[in-house]
Amino acid sequence: MKWNDISKYRSELFGLAIISVILLHYFELVPPGADYIQSSSFKILSKLYTSVIGSVGVDIFIFLSGFGIYYSLKKSPAIADFFRKRFNRVIIPYLILGTLFWIIRDLIILKQNILTFVYDFSLLSFWFEGERAFWYVSLICCLYIISPIVYSKGKVIILAFCLASVGLSIISYFISPSVFYNIEIALCRIPLYFLGMICAELSIEYKAINEKMLWGGVIAILFKGIAAYQNIAFARLFNGPYSITLILVYVYFRNHVDIKIIGKFLILAGKYSLELYIAHVSVRAIMNTLEYETAKPLNYFLCIMISIVMTIVCNKLREILK
Repeated sequence: MKWNDISKYRSELFGLAIISVILLHYFELVPPGADYIQSSSFKILSKLYTSVIGSVGVDIFIFLSGFGIYYSLKKSPAIADFFRKRFNRVIIPYLILGTLFWIIRDLIILKQNILTFVYDFSLLSFWFEGERAFWYVSLICCLYIISPIVYSKGKVIILAFCLASVGLSIISYFISPSVFYNIEIALCRIPLYFLGMICAELSIEYKAINEKMLWGGVIAILFKGIAAYQNIAFARLFNGPYSITLILVYVYFRNHVDIKIIGKFLILAGKYSLELYIAHVSVRAIMNTLEYETAKPLNYFLCIMISIVMTIVCNKLREILK
């Protein structure tokens, strides 16, 4: 395998990532004693999924974002063009779906004042109070802002940012554990974005994937298991190499197996993965706020259907506005 094989299946990987996130959002809410789920094997499956796969789909999102951004900057380093594309890809969907979400949740359901709405809508509430509804959007926007600068400095600086972000996660825990736990869902994933940029350079250079990388992946899986079992504060840092290992496993599989129809479905899901992610998070949060428990299968199916409809509408509006 070569690193550029990742770019061949990038859309499929995005599709897999969003599907895994949607599955996680169901399994993580299934309590062990849920009386509306009679199958003990299903409860075991939910526990196994949250332990083995967990939120790794989001880590794949972060890695592929860094990977794609490097390609984008390599192709066209013009700053204005770069930010125009990012605005169309990220900000417009958030303006459409995020505005609707915060109006419904803050102003209508929770009856908060307009200042709370602005605070939440600006995404500042994540960084200062740990409001996680759209933490991914908040993080990726910050990373996009600094990406052109980091890219222009070369691979050594990208690697330095990667290592510095690991150190930042660890140091912030010892300085203020409460702040760390508020934002660790984003903080511990920053190194993975820069790893994506580094791997993109390897892809552009058509570098082969060294066997030692695969052994590193095995070690990463072991460390992830230990970190999760011991409930280590920085356990999410191990999701990075673990997610890259899963990506390489999928790439190896796809290099040997033609999945045709399934592949087309994954590409379609990957194409609209961000919109679907924002829509899904929004609908799920509102349903749970209104006590329509999304852990119940029928409620969650309804949540997915509404999310898909909202994704289609959002994409149509985005095409009009761009």
